[in-house]
Amino acid sequence: MSNHLAIATVTATLKRVLENAVTGKVPGTSTTITVGQPDPRDAATSNDGRVNIFLYQVTPNSGWRNADLPTRRADGSLSQRPQLALDLHYLLSFYGDKTKLLPERLMGLVMKTLHTKPFLPRKLIQDTVAANEALLQGSDLADQPEFVKFSPVSLSLEELSKIWSIFFQTPYVLSTAYQGTVVLIEPDDEPVASSPVSDRSITVSATPPPVPASPPTITQIRSQAGVREPITPGSRLLIHGQNFAQEKISFIQLQEQQINVENIHNTEIILTLPSGTEEGVKTLQIVYQNGIRSNLARFIVRAAGGVNS
Repeated sequence: MSNHLAIATVTATLKRVLENAVTGKVPGTSTTITVGQPDPRDAATSNDGRVNIFLYQVTPNSGWRNADLPTRRADGSLSQRPQLALDLHYLLSFYGDKTKLLPERLMGLVMKTLHTKPFLPRKLIQDTVAANEALLQGSDLADQPEFVKFSPVSLSLEELSKIWSIFFQTPYVLSTAYQGTVVLIEPDDEPVASSPVSDRSITVSATPPPVPASPPTITQIRSQAGVREPITPGSRLLIHGQNFAQEKISFIQLQEQQINVENIHNTEIILTLPSGTEEGVKTLQIVYQNGIRSNLARFIVRAAGGVNS
């Protein structure tokens, strides 16, 4: 996972990605990449090309939000580092000589680059941290198990107008929005080891104690239509695992939704995914009437009619 420098490291690395994308690619003009809120003087300062990066919003990542299990024991001691999952929302603005279509040419270069390589390579992150050691020393974003990926955000004219309205007396320039996901941040606190056994004893009984049943465990979630078929809203799911039928199931927890179970076998559950389920990474857990819960399993919901990759 990453530390508190992750957000700044993403912005700095994105700046390097765009620098590599536009440097020397537009003949007859120099192009720079800047970071910060658009300024009212920006549009009239120069006809040279420029791309500005502005982080205008940070939101919790819906797919990873419920994956953070309880992290403290009953006595308050830390058993597992808490994890903060974030999405970063960027506004990219393009400046330059409009008579030479420079903003449009720069936008094309940037969007092509982020479509061709939509993630931040680990080597580039490490190089960015090394080049900005005074600001980013100690950043470990490159060690995060998930790549930070960028995807274009389709903003309506009203949404784009609202974003630009927060920039006081700043005229609109050609711009587009991108989302970077996911950034996983953990604190530096070290978990406390469990206390050692204080009382060692062996109890002998003529009647052996009952063997506790193994906990219910989910091993796979897939579409009933086939292993290689995508899971889409309304799909029938096959939940594979073990010990499903040892206790009476109360419901299936899908993100914040509670879904009734249809068909239960000890190693398989059949479930219909709600038709209104949004695409993305989802978490699922089996909840029993006696309070027992299965492990937390993840799967991906794709848009209906999407391409199976």
